[in-house]
Amino acid sequence: IERLQWHAGKGSERDSDGTSQVELTIRAAPDAPFRLVQWVLMAAADPHVRIDKVQFHVSRLPLRGPRDVRLPTDQGLTNEPAPQVSVRLVRRPADGPLEITLEAPDREPEVLTWASLPVRLRAAGNLRTYFGSEPVGLLRVPPPGHVPFAEVTQALDIFREAGIENVVFVGAPLR
Repeated sequence: IERLQWHAGKGSERDSDGTSQVELTIRAAPDAPFRLVQWVLMAAADPHVRIDKVQFHVSRLPLRGPRDVRLPTDQGLTNEPAPQVSVRLVRRPADGPLEITLEAPDREPEVLTWASLPVRLRAAGNLRTYFGSEPVGLLRVPPPGHVPFAEVTQALDIFREAGIENVVFVGAPLR
């Protein structure tokens, strides 16, 4: 955290809301446990660091290139919270199959596959018509954190393809 504080706090490199103008690049192998990336994201969100611009690179994998992500910042209280569309990625044990669960307002949770997730997320993304505001995507990667980095970035791509740009990472890494 101290090194991120130093990079994020140099001079007057702060936006008007107090967040750092520094962009953090996270480059990881496809099979790197996402819990390690979560530690870096938690350090970037530290109140003394406040880096909110992050770019993900999956090394050694010819995917679509970097993914730009904005970490959430304090927006204060609002009268109408945005509808939330949640995708939970769980892998137990570490070499077991990936479980993908989609939760959306007024719908029962669904266990999906990579093939069915884009279609269901597009349908959930249409919640903006139903609720009158842009949905927030929650990408949940709960402990024990055996989900590889490449699978998290794949889920992030699917959110974006479904038109859900505001994606928040939820979960805490284990020590």
